[in-house]
Amino acid sequence: MRRHAGFVYEPPYDVVIDMLKMLREQKPVPAPAVQFSGGEPTMRDDLPDIIRKGKRAWVSTGSDCYERDQTGKKYKIRRGTQNAGLSTIYLHFDGVSKKTNFKLTSDEKAVNNCEEVGMGLVLVPTIIKGRNDHELGGIIRFAADHIKAVRGINFQPIAFTGAASKEDVSRERITIPELLGDIEEQTHGIIRKADFYPVPCVVPFSDLVEAYTGSPRSGLPHISTGGAATYVFITDQGMVPINRMIDVESFFKSIETMTEKLKRGGSLNKYKSLIEGIRDMHESMKKSEAREHNPVLETDRKNACYAEL
Repeated sequence: MRRHAGFVYEPPYDVVIDMLKMLREQKPVPAPAVQFSGGEPTMRDDLPDIIRKGKRAWVSTGSDCYERDQTGKKYKIRRGTQNAGLSTIYLHFDGVSKKTNFKLTSDEKAVNNCEEVGMGLVLVPTIIKGRNDHELGGIIRFAADHIKAVRGINFQPIAFTGAASKEDVSRERITIPELLGDIEEQTHGIIRKADFYPVPCVVPFSDLVEAYTGSPRSGLPHISTGGAATYVFITDQGMVPINRMIDVESFFKSIETMTEKLKRGGSLNKYKSLIEGIRDMHESMKKSEAREHNPVLETDRKNACYAEL
């Protein structure tokens, strides 16, 4: 940006606060979350104050901030953001080797810091074919090893813009189906392509909350090609995708049925619909592959890693 425009735009504090207010005042549904990214948000001394303002506006906040070096200032800023009410840290994490991730040492330290203070963290790898796509399994295993802090992985296939050539696109582009196939291969089939669902599959949950509360909720467009996601539970037996523990299709069906019943209105109907819905969801868990073959997993569901593409 500096090379093409001659300057770098850095919004002052008051402008950022006005942005937060605008997001909170959106109709019919206020923005449910705010993510501060950049650049590097922790370079701002006023970041804790900005996060605190976001919290006061009843907006959940997330940030890309993390400690990249051992300077007292960086560490103070990171600590300050937690005290201000920071919810989650997004950490750019491209690999588990120095060849794919030149800042691996500082990234590992950031993850360890988050484990110490109880801060949730999401790993965000940008995946480029031929550069770091061979480390997908390693990144997932790293997340599993640090489940105390890592809440999920958001794999982002590289997007080509600007001056990218056709050769660059042909050589380095990776599609979501290719990425899912690599994950299956590199986890030796523990996490399969079939374990992933389109990201908009969460829409039934927002519909259910809307039907129960009577208040509109923000949702996702019904576009199946926009991404894929799954949950993976970390147990004493290793990684277990949610599909092995829950009959996902049956579970979604029970959510949709409960939503339709709640839309009919009435206090008695609401109570009855919730009871029936809980019973149906319990049935979907009893049908699962994991319950049939690994009953020990029933008591081991507290640790989950969320992988999104």
